[in-house]
Amino acid sequence: GIGLLRRVRSEPALCGVPVLLLTARGLAADRIAGYSAGASAYLTKPFDPEELLACCNALLANAMLSRAATTREELASLSEDVSATKQLLQLLLLQQQQQQAVGSQPGGGVAITSPPRLIEAAAAAAAAG
Repeated sequence: GIGLLRRVRSEPALCGVPVLLLTARGLAADRIAGYSAGASAYLTKPFDPEELLACCNALLANAMLSRAATTREELASLSEDVSATKQLLQLLLLQQQQQQAVGSQPGGGVAITSPPRLIEAAAAAAAAG
């Protein structure tokens, strides 16, 4: 019971999985030990099958809501990263174009004949995105 629960909670791939302890140990100290070990819910025997089903459904629903919220946060963060990268690439392309313009003027210094293809491709992708 509790030993297995502690091992599950220590595994990164499993730590978010809801765990229901179904046990004959019904003392307050036993329930506290179960919750302290990371139990999501604690039911004692004898139990009502409808209560068990309701508890499982609630645990699964909460786990799905939590996962959806985490996914939304991760997507928002990725969207911000893509936007910042797009702005940076546009700035780099503009700088390259300005350097070309200065380089093509008499006495303007070293001429860059074309911006690197990677920057052009990235800027085109950013403009399309």
